[in-house]
Amino acid sequence: MTIFKPSIFYFHHQTVLRLVYFNCIKHFSIPRLLFTVIFLILHFLAVVVISFGRLIDEVFFRGYRKTDLSEPVFIISNPRCGTTFLHRLLCLDKEHYTYSQLYHTIFSSVFYIKIIQLVAKADKRLGGFLHKFVEWLNEVFFGGWKHVHPMGFDRSEEDEALFTIAAYSPALVLLSPWASRLGYLDFLDKSDEKVKKKIKEFYIGSLKRIVYATNPEATLLMKNVFSTGRLNFILECFPNAKIIYPVRHPYKAVPSVVSMFTGPWKVHSKDIKDNSEECQTFANIAISYYKYIYDQKSIINKENLLVLSYDEIVKNPTAVALKIYDYFGFEISPSFEKALSEYHLESKNYKSKHTYSLGQYGLTKEMINEELGELMEEFSFSTALEA
Repeated sequence: MTIFKPSIFYFHHQTVLRLVYFNCIKHFSIPRLLFTVIFLILHFLAVVVISFGRLIDEVFFRGYRKTDLSEPVFIISNPRCGTTFLHRLLCLDKEHYTYSQLYHTIFSSVFYIKIIQLVAKADKRLGGFLHKFVEWLNEVFFGGWKHVHPMGFDRSEEDEALFTIAAYSPALVLLSPWASRLGYLDFLDKSDEKVKKKIKEFYIGSLKRIVYATNPEATLLMKNVFSTGRLNFILECFPNAKIIYPVRHPYKAVPSVVSMFTGPWKVHSKDIKDNSEECQTFANIAISYYKYIYDQKSIINKENLLVLSYDEIVKNPTAVALKIYDYFGFEISPSFEKALSEYHLESKNYKSKHTYSLGQYGLTKEMINEELGELMEEFSFSTALEA
């Protein structure tokens, strides 16, 4: 069992300095400068605000340290492989799981989460004016992603904000096209042991706080696509974790993730084209994730690893949920069965409006076949070169 040492805050200042160099010196442009300044201001405020809340936790909410995270459930896969759909499907079982909402991972403090919970309850009694304001904020900040990855401060979400605030996340490519050149961000497993130790303390402490403030009696359910490069890290933190690995055809997933994460470039880096070296570098990260988890999945206890296909998740989510519960020996409650049937009816008519292609980013099927041939053969993915 991992020995827990409390951490108030951690961020990798070297990454911040490198992003400033890329955006404001080496590849200077006014839009990139503005975005970088805004990021630095928000990041500084986050460090101060979150640290304050976590200090209060150490005085008034020290019980969070004893929160049991011995057998969490993690959905880990490559980006754009149905992880969000599956995560929100399982989140319907509120009796079994507790999970993070986006604001939990931004304000990872028991103090702040409990204050927001109290305000939300009071607002509900007073007509929900603040709730409407939050909906407006969701539209302002995340409206452009509604057809790609629906998000909201009050919606279930992965824990990547913790790593982003720590400035140790591939998601920083949203801010700078050259973040993908910082290879250490892609694979925490391969990072310096001292850095991993500090991030581990910050990460475990954050999850304990979130679970303590939401439902300490429930099982933690977490998903994260960038944790593909943190697989060993996750298992070091939680040796008995259950891992669900959805896998999707690389022809679809690779261009989809490039399309999603390069979207902000159209605002701050219009000079970077879709078929640029920067896009292809980020695509190579997605391809390397396929290879990495394929090579590393043998280290996971087979009883704790369930591999699912993207197609079966999308086509029959109810059957997939039942399969997960049967595999791990979880009990299905009547309320979850009812929620599953209702969710299936709602999701049947959903069709994504997110469009993309390999050629759009200068990628080819031959390239992917060469890199991922063995994996594609194991999962019976077609390697046909015709459209």
